[in-house]
Amino acid sequence: MTILANKRPLLTEGYWSLVTNVSGKKPKRADYILRYKRDFMLAVVEAKASYKNPSDGLQQAKEYAEILGVKFAYSTNGHGIVEHDYLTGRERETETFPSPDDLWKKSGKQRILLMIPLQTG
Repeated sequence: MTILANKRPLLTEGYWSLVTNVSGKKPKRADYILRYKRDFMLAVVEAKASYKNPSDGLQQAKEYAEILGVKFAYSTNGHGIVEHDYLTGRERETETFPSPDDLWKKSGKQRILLMIPLQTG
């Protein structure tokens, strides 16, 4: 199985005032959303410049993960990776991203799929 990554998907809309002709909040965009198949979002990845610390984008990734309701947030500078796991509440540095199957299993979503009753005729 493979994980699909969407680059820069829109998470929230910004706004523009017709009365004042001023725009408000900028729309929020995650750098990457990791999906297992098309319909199952698993994680948010925030990518920062290589001269920054790997953890510099973690708070932003966590905010986006909460908006999307996913259980994993990652931040990377291309040299290091920091993971926040909402299931355990732990943050840790890791050398690699988990494999698609490992992330899918860690998410517990495969158990949800097993509980969905089949629709019959």
